[in-house]
Amino acid sequence: MAIPTSRGQKVGPRPDHGTTGGEGPSRVPHGEPWIHSLFVVTAVATLVLIAVGGVVRVSGSGLGCPDWPTCHGQIVPPLVLQAVIEYTHRFVASIVSLLVILSAVYAWLRYRRDWWVVVPASVAVVALIIQVALGAFTVALELTAALVTAHLATALFLFATVTATAAAAHWTVGSPRRLYVDGYAALALGTMLLTYLLMLVGSFVTMSTAAYACAAWPLCGNGIQLPTDQPATLNLLHRILVGIATIGFLALVARSASARPAEPSLKGYLWTGLALLAGQIAIGAGVVLWRVPPFTAALHLAVGAAFFGDLVAIAVLACFPQVASSLVTADRGPERPGRPAAKPGLSRS
Repeated sequence: MAIPTSRGQKVGPRPDHGTTGGEGPSRVPHGEPWIHSLFVVTAVATLVLIAVGGVVRVSGSGLGCPDWPTCHGQIVPPLVLQAVIEYTHRFVASIVSLLVILSAVYAWLRYRRDWWVVVPASVAVVALIIQVALGAFTVALELTAALVTAHLATALFLFATVTATAAAAHWTVGSPRRLYVDGYAALALGTMLLTYLLMLVGSFVTMSTAAYACAAWPLCGNGIQLPTDQPATLNLLHRILVGIATIGFLALVARSASARPAEPSLKGYLWTGLALLAGQIAIGAGVVLWRVPPFTAALHLAVGAAFFGDLVAIAVLACFPQVASSLVTADRGPERPGRPAAKPGLSRS
């Protein structure tokens, strides 16, 4: 309905800026940025936890505290380097646990109808429980390559869920976005899952005898030879997965302008991912070629996890593009990204 003004002019109704892709106004006012900040802090803290876990692994501190949850039967660990590193890891884990639970609680309180926020926040709590149990088993059963890799798998999955929660709360609530999985979104999801697998294979390589099985780069032997045994084959598999993931990410960059022209935020995440990917490849080559200090392996894990988190955010953006029109009809479905909206006043006969 038109609204009369003091000068007798009429203006149309104000647009509803609080719509969520044609599903009515958002339930969450944008005046509560601290909730978004909580989600972001939870994601960053989880990344820090993964980095500290990498330090625990490369420093040989995994059994610095042989019991759990205490350390050598004490609440305060003894002043021994391995014990302090391991106990620091547990302390960071306790902070992350609190943040994950708080995020889930506030997701249910404030975003209960926005299931793209509620679901990953709730799954994060389940992943947290599994992660804590695996951490206890890792100490009780001592360190094995398979158990450490499973521990990292759960940590990365937890990181993915809290990152997806933060991304969904930032982009999908109160904005004209809809779920739309096209070829570009599928490419983003595939590259993200491939990177997840890549990191797990890398963890197993590091914890097994395959870490330096290929002493050259990019292949084995003199740099162009194929592997001759199982450890070298596993090492080369890790490098092949790196190459495939790199191609997938470069394809995301190349296709972004045509597939998602209305996503200015996407460009920043793609450039950040390129920088992280280049640094990750350089660190990995340095570990093999120049035997850089052992703690560089922890940096390798941290940068890889950051790249994985960046891919999670890119996947959320790719799967929830901005639409030209928030109207959805039974026969047409949501507008494709970048497709111009139908002109007002025109209808099908």
